[in-house]
Amino acid sequence: MENEFNIDEDALYVVRLKAGDHEAYEYLFRKYYASICAYARRFVDADEVEDIADECMIWLWAKHESLEIRNTFRQYLFTMVYHRAVKVAVERRIADRTATYMEDYRLRYELNEEDFLTGKELRERIFKAIDKLPDTYKDAFIQHRFEGKSYKEIAEECGMSVKTVDYRIQQALKQLRKDLSDYLPVVAVIVIMSYLETDINHKSMTDNSPVEVNLVV
Repeated sequence: MENEFNIDEDALYVVRLKAGDHEAYEYLFRKYYASICAYARRFVDADEVEDIADECMIWLWAKHESLEIRNTFRQYLFTMVYHRAVKVAVERRIADRTATYMEDYRLRYELNEEDFLTGKELRERIFKAIDKLPDTYKDAFIQHRFEGKSYKEIAEECGMSVKTVDYRIQQALKQLRKDLSDYLPVVAVIVIMSYLETDINHKSMTDNSPVEVNLVV
């Protein structure tokens, strides 16, 4: 009975939120902020938790007029946090593994540190370059490299041939080489791109398995 009351109460506040009622937004913010921080912590490091929670809550207010919540507000909010947290977790893992590879490479060949970026800078520039890709290339690249899907799986889901998927991913890599070479040392570009391409035909880039998380709200 208590759960039903809470669901109805949230629904009333959502109606007010959609109408631009800042007090309703503040109520929902205070009610769920700590909970979504704790939930995000399941997937990311502690220093990333509040950024994720803040981004989701800010987005909620920015899009309040167009919100379409088909189930409960709690499910809607936690699902949003889940997707953002998993994206950050995958990006962090990719960037960390690439940064580790680059440092090993630097030490092995006794290269200067100024020839390389820090892990944070590397992460920002790699994903900025990925965001600039044409949507069709970016979607195929992300599904394969970050979500661990095979060419065949992507082809079946998107209704295209495996050859088309392969073309889009190769074009994505080609564009990344070009974009990264504009501001990264040549050796860094070579290392980054060779690392990204090392297991291009494998199932995943994240420990050879996709991120698997059970959503419990």
